[in-house]
Amino acid sequence: GTAYNASLPPFSQMPIVSLEIAFNNNIFDPIPSMVWTDITQYMNKDATIKYGRQHALDGTAAATLEVNLNDRDGRFTPYNTGSPYYGNGQTTGLIPGKPVKMTAQYAGVGYSMYWGYVSSWSPIVSDQLNQDAKLTATDLLGVLGKAYLANTFIYPNRVIADNPAAY
Repeated sequence: GTAYNASLPPFSQMPIVSLEIAFNNNIFDPIPSMVWTDITQYMNKDATIKYGRQHALDGTAAATLEVNLNDRDGRFTPYNTGSPYYGNGQTTGLIPGKPVKMTAQYAGVGYSMYWGYVSSWSPIVSDQLNQDAKLTATDLLGVLGKAYLANTFIYPNRVIADNPAAY
C-alpha cells in the first residue's frame, strides 16, 4: 500500500482565529458603527459552527455558533454586576441579541468565519474553582425565524397589487 504522511503545517502557518462581540450594540445598529471587543483570549478549545443543510433533502437552517468561554472570573455570567460587560447599553446584564463575529487571518488576509447574534450565555460549573460559559449564537435567519410579523397583510396586499387573474 501507499503511505501518506498528513502532517500539520508549522504553527507559524496556521490561521489566527479571533472572536469579537459588540457589547454596546444590538441587531438594529448599522454595522459600521459597531464597537467590537476581542474576547479571543477567553475561548476554550474548539468552536462549533453549523450552517446550511445537514443532508441533501433538509431545509436550510440558520447558522449557529457554540463556543465555551473561560468564565473563572465571572465576566460572562449573565447577571454578575461585577462583570466588565454588565450593563453595556442595558441595565439587565449580558443579554441575547449582541452581535458576534469570528474571523480568521491567514497570510495577512482576513476571512469571515461567522457572523450572528448571541442567543444565550449559559454558565457551566464543572467544580469549585472552574466555571465556563457557553456562548450560543445564531445568524439573521435564526433571528427572523423567531420574529413575529405584526402586519399579516403584507403578502396578500403584494399579491393583489400585481393584479392576479385569480387569488
